[in-house]
Amino acid sequence: MEEGADLARIRDVMEFALRCMMVFLFTAIADWAWALYIIETSSKNAIRSAVMAGLLILLGAFVTLSYVEDRRMLIPAVIGAVLGTYLCVKREEQK
Repeated sequence: MEEGADLARIRDVMEFALRCMMVFLFTAIADWAWALYIIETSSKNAIRSAVMAGLLILLGAFVTLSYVEDRRMLIPAVIGAVLGTYLCVKREEQK
């Protein structure tokens, strides 16, 4: 019986880790898209701005639902947001 409990605990930890990684990644992508949305909107590029807006809603919904359900997801969300915006702005500086 204890082996089954150990396997269940391992599964729970793995699921939590996977969810953290997904929230981190989706938030990083969403904030990259947010930065590009601002850049494209400033350039008056309607098509690219519209695509970025749709992507923002999709990714934002997943992330919001994740941290509403489990407040611990705010940590990977914040880290992903910082990294996504930072990397996007650095990439745009190099152009």
